[in-house]
Amino acid sequence: MLKFFADLILKLSGWSIDVDLPAEKKFVIIGAPHTTNWDLPIVLLCIWSVQKKIRWVAKTQIFIGPFNYLFRALGGMPVDRSSAHGFIQQIADR
Repeated sequence: MLKFFADLILKLSGWSIDVDLPAEKKFVIIGAPHTTNWDLPIVLLCIWSVQKKIRWVAKTQIFIGPFNYLFRALGGMPVDRSSAHGFIQQIADR
């Protein structure tokens, strides 16, 4: 159901997805640059469309109140950006 919803919204928005994921069990996808607040909803639609368990990172500040539970349930991982070091270690620890 989520795939249908995601594909429909993406199509109506003029987006298309061309996916060729690696065969490895674990890999990293980097999406840059972050240019708009619409990036997160578009990324979530793409995740639902490809039907894979994909984790994503975002700054800790958006994981507040009910959004904390929602974003974590949607695969989000908060990252503390106050330190210039330790980003990779924060992700690896999870």
